[in-house]
Amino acid sequence: MTYSQNSHPLTLLEWFSTTAPPSHGIPSILLLDGGVSTHLEHLIAPQTFSHRELWSSSLLLTQEGREYIKQGHADWLLAGSDILTTVTYQCHFGLVGTGSNNDDESDIGTIVSKETMSKMIRQGIEIARDAIYQQVASTKSSITRSVGPFVVASTGPYGAAMADGSEYSGNYPLNVTEQALLQFHRQKAAGLWDCHPDGIAVETIPNLLEVGVVCQVLQELKQRKKHQYPCCCWISLACQDGTRLNDGSLLKDALDIIQSMDSNNEFITAIGVNCCDSVHIAPLVKTIAQHIFSCCKRDVAPRGIVVYPNSGESWDAANEEWKEGTGADNAQFADRLIEVVSIIHETWKKRRLEFEGPICAPKILLGGCCRTSQRTIATLRNRIDAMQDQFLVKE
Repeated sequence: MTYSQNSHPLTLLEWFSTTAPPSHGIPSILLLDGGVSTHLEHLIAPQTFSHRELWSSSLLLTQEGREYIKQGHADWLLAGSDILTTVTYQCHFGLVGTGSNNDDESDIGTIVSKETMSKMIRQGIEIARDAIYQQVASTKSSITRSVGPFVVASTGPYGAAMADGSEYSGNYPLNVTEQALLQFHRQKAAGLWDCHPDGIAVETIPNLLEVGVVCQVLQELKQRKKHQYPCCCWISLACQDGTRLNDGSLLKDALDIIQSMDSNNEFITAIGVNCCDSVHIAPLVKTIAQHIFSCCKRDVAPRGIVVYPNSGESWDAANEEWKEGTGADNAQFADRLIEVVSIIHETWKKRRLEFEGPICAPKILLGGCCRTSQRTIATLRNRIDAMQDQFLVKE
């Protein structure tokens, strides 16, 4: 749902799908939040997340934790975010940390019951909504944008449930079959959808097999529930460099799978990359943009492009801490994301000439992942606002 003061506000799905040229009323770029979990780490310090397997989602287990989450969301709104992502990335049904999909009850340290997890997911989405309502209702609110703010429900890959860093390698155990991946993603995606977020973000997918599985799950979900609620879905990929997913597969192969399974953009609204170093996003986004526009059709909105890299800081495993100053500073980070906007639009303009007719402008989501701060997002907000008018195109 949207919280705009407009008489007929757009849903997030409608924003992605509109074929009208960019205008002052309908921006072509929206801003995501930043490193949600790493910001929460900062807020609760010197405390730590109570359950390593659940990471920041463990805050959903207590009232104090839920208040921290709401404060975190409020911080992103004040920084200028148009979209809040929920603290549900690590909410998984069944055994967490071993790759099992067992739904039996057990100790919270290793397992969360289906009932408890469903409640956590619902609360995660409700907290984000409440944060927006409070900001919009406040006379001190800085929210004056014509589209949004929106709530997008976050869900992670199978590797995140294993709690061993597998999402950063994409190398899943041999016993993790396609059927196991389908079972894993089906239950959570359905649970998120039933809570009626504005969108679902299937994030940090590092594995080519899992890309196909996610496409199948989203297709099934849309077919069953498309008349119940207007919800957009995007897939963001975890990449190790400018051409490959974390498992070593080529980005192009992942894009081909997505296109083959959803050639008419019916259930995958946008695609992109997240939680990679920002030094890699220019070649990654160029490949994505070229692929999207090579498949686009006249008078049909192309898939949106989503880009939210991490800070690029190095992790000191021995001391279990981030090495300050090893990543991009806020200005460098913003420069790199603005560069990819230019890449997307140059690709679009070239395709328009080749197409010999109008094709719709792309919608773009920019933001940050791990270790990107409020200041990072505020810097990006200023840069986006300063350049939105450059991409107002009259057909």
